[in-house]
Formats: sequence, C-alpha cells, structure tokens
Amino acid sequence: MELEEPIVITGDQLALKPVKHLQEGEYDFDVYDREGDDYVLNENKFLSVLMMYDEEEQEHFLSSVEYTVTLPNEEFKALKEEQHKLRQSRKGPGKKKK
Repeated sequence: MELEEPIVITGDQLALKPVKHLQEGEYDFDVYDREGDDYVLNENKFLSVLMMYDEEEQEHFLSSVEYTVTLPNEEFKALKEEQHKLRQSRKGPGKKKK
C-alpha cells in the first residue's frame, strides 16, 4: 500500500514499554497521538525497533522497524474497497472474463 503522505513520529509521541521478555536491542513503544497540547495513548498503534551492534565498527545500527496500525473492521473494509478501485482504475479498460 502506498502512503498518501509520509508517517512522522516524533520522540515526544513515544513511551518505552516496560517489557522484560524482549531480547537485547529490541524495544517496544506505546504511541501517543497529539491532540492540541495533550498526548493521548492510541491503543491501535504500536512501534517496535531492533538495534544491533557491529563489533568491527563498534557502532549500534538500526536493524529493523515495525510500525503497526490496527483498524476497526469497517475502516479496513473501506480501505480494501478503495485499494481495489484504485487497482482497477490503473489497469484501464480491458476485456471482462466470461
């Protein structure tokens, strides 16, 4: 899926989750939405990052990032329908199968 605009998450929107079972270098974050001057936890958003250490270079580097947004069922269905229509419009006029 292509994004209409890039996702921008600033550090003030993240809170490190106190999870004890993660491997070294793995971090999970709660994501907060900014509403005016307040921050509200968004239970439907999740961020996980994995940092690795390069012994040779003696530097940490970002290995992977997972950003998940869970949609309510109705929004998901609407999104799928929108994507289907977009794919059909990109194909252009074509022959219909019988």
